[in-house]
Amino acid sequence: MDFQQLQALLATAFPPLDRREREARVRWATAVAAAALQRHPGCLEALAGAMDRGETVAGCVAAVEACEDPLGESGAFAKAQVASTGTGGGELIARASKKREAQEEGIAHT
Repeated sequence: MDFQQLQALLATAFPPLDRREREARVRWATAVAAAALQRHPGCLEALAGAMDRGETVAGCVAAVEACEDPLGESGAFAKAQVASTGTGGGELIARASKKREAQEEGIAHT
């Protein structure tokens, strides 16, 4: 859904919203979506990939919903980030390693 579609959808709201209310809702929705993607870097990467491939909005939604590593905690995700950005990535790799160690400890103790 693009901006114009969202505006058209909000124009049909009941009770009706005036222009300022519609614009405020669009800003709010944009901020919420951006915050969710910041908290879920794996989903952001899936979305970016879908957009790079020229997917439709439905295809982009499907890519985000199908993301197997929403938090971007896998070692594979961290390595891909390092490869694509050519920079650091140490934090992602460290987080993935800690998660893997915790999972292994949990398996060892059960």
